[in-house]
Amino acid sequence: MKVEHLQILSFKHFKLLLVPIFFFLLGLSFSEDIDINNPQVADELAIAGLKHQKNLLDETAAGAFFLKKMYPVKWSEIKYNEFELHKAISQAYKQFLTLIDEYYQKYINKNATLYLRINFGKYDFSQKAFPLELMDKNSYVRLEGRKIGTVKLVFDNTEEFDKYLKMPPSKAEQFLEKRKNPYWGGYDRSLIAIYRFTIKEIKTPIDDINECSLYDTWCAIQGKVVGHINSIDIYDPKTKQIIYHIPKVK
Repeated sequence: MKVEHLQILSFKHFKLLLVPIFFFLLGLSFSEDIDINNPQVADELAIAGLKHQKNLLDETAAGAFFLKKMYPVKWSEIKYNEFELHKAISQAYKQFLTLIDEYYQKYINKNATLYLRINFGKYDFSQKAFPLELMDKNSYVRLEGRKIGTVKLVFDNTEEFDKYLKMPPSKAEQFLEKRKNPYWGGYDRSLIAIYRFTIKEIKTPIDDINECSLYDTWCAIQGKVVGHINSIDIYDPKTKQIIYHIPKVK
C-alpha cells in the first residue's frame, strides 16, 4: 500500500505521525465523520476560525492574503498593475468572507475522526496493562494545511479516559512477542489511536492577516480547534484490527 502525505506532529514531547487518508481501504473510515487528517480540512478550519472577528479584518490585507494563497498564478500576473490588483483584491475579499461563514457552519458542532500513531510502554504488572502514550490536557496535535496555514487541535476532556491497554500477563507476553523484530531483537510498540470527537470551538487570530504586508507571500494563519472526545479505539496495524476500546474513568 502506498502511503502519502505523511506529517510529523508535535504532541507532548514526542514526535507523532499523522496517519494519511487510507483507512477506508481497511474498513476503518467513519463516512459520517469529518476526516481531520485531510490537509484541506486544516485549511478550511483555519478559515472558519475567523468567524467571530471577520468584521475586524482589513479589506485590503484580507483580500490580498486570500488572493495570494488561493490564486497564486493570478497574483503573479497582476501584482504590479494597481488597477487590476485593486479589483482582484476586492473580489477575493468578498469570496473570503463568504467562505468564512460557509466553513464555520460546515465544521462547528460536527463529528470528526483523528488517526494518531502512538506507542505503548513497558508492561505495568501492578495495573496488568501496557501504558499508552495518549493525549492529555497539555497535549496538542498540529494539523498542516496545504495553502492557508495550520491548526492546533486540543481536547477538553482527555482526563475522562483511561490510558492503559489492559490484558492479563500471559496474553500480554504473547502480544509483545509477536512484535519482536527477528533481525535486531527490538519490539515494534507502535499502534494507532482513533479519536472520534465533536468540534466545539474554532478560533483563528486575525493579526497574521491584518499585519501581513501586501507583497509578502509567506504569511499564514494559525487556528485552534477544541474537540470533545466521544470515544478512543486502539488499532493494530499488524493485525489490521481494532484491538481495544479505551474506557472512561470519570
